[in-house]
Amino acid sequence: MEEAFQWILIAAFCLSVIVLCVKDKIRIASSLILLAFSFYPLAIGLIYQYAFPANKVVGQMDQRLPYGIGGLLLVLFVLSFTLKSPQRCNRPPSAKRWVLLFSGIAFYLLGVIVALLFFYSPGALGYERPMPMHGVVAHLSMVAVSAALMYLASTKNSSERPNLMRKIILLLIYLVFLIPPIALSLILIYAFPGEPAASYPTAASLNLLANLLWGITVFFIGRDATVKTVRLRE
Repeated sequence: MEEAFQWILIAAFCLSVIVLCVKDKIRIASSLILLAFSFYPLAIGLIYQYAFPANKVVGQMDQRLPYGIGGLLLVLFVLSFTLKSPQRCNRPPSAKRWVLLFSGIAFYLLGVIVALLFFYSPGALGYERPMPMHGVVAHLSMVAVSAALMYLASTKNSSERPNLMRKIILLLIYLVFLIPPIALSLILIYAFPGEPAASYPTAASLNLLANLLWGITVFFIGRDATVKTVRLRE
């Protein structure tokens, strides 16, 4: 019963974000997404304290980085409500916005795939054994590129639908890009391949910087939502 109630709360939260985006309440939706992104680093910090597996530990188990990332995301959550929108202008729409959008998606998926290859099939990349930190660096690099492309795409909207790209990108970040970073971190803690079983808390903590990168992107997209549009010259 308790588990069912938790899933109902998660579904209600998810539905709220979707409805707010559809109704053009971009700033409120982005704030809720920031709150969701802050949860997972804080959860990893709690795992370090109370539920860390009895595996061989490779690296330093320090919960300060996960808590710090979660804390910064909570600060962005508060600022998203308190800071006044800068009233930036939309850039004129063009087909490039779709190129930027799909390029951002491709880079992100590439980062996740390469990270998993470093974890589970290092031979495909020329390594003899799993390389956790290499996978984390590849993932974070691709997230940084993807986030930059997504933000650029979010600025290209028409005067008729000034927040269309922002809606699409926010929903993509929340519904698709939220889970892989925490999944990779949990693999590094609980299910990294190798004998004997080992956990890599340093790599898992650094990987959570992906949440911070996406959180910063969401924050600025939300701030840009109230805009003065630029009309194309006839």
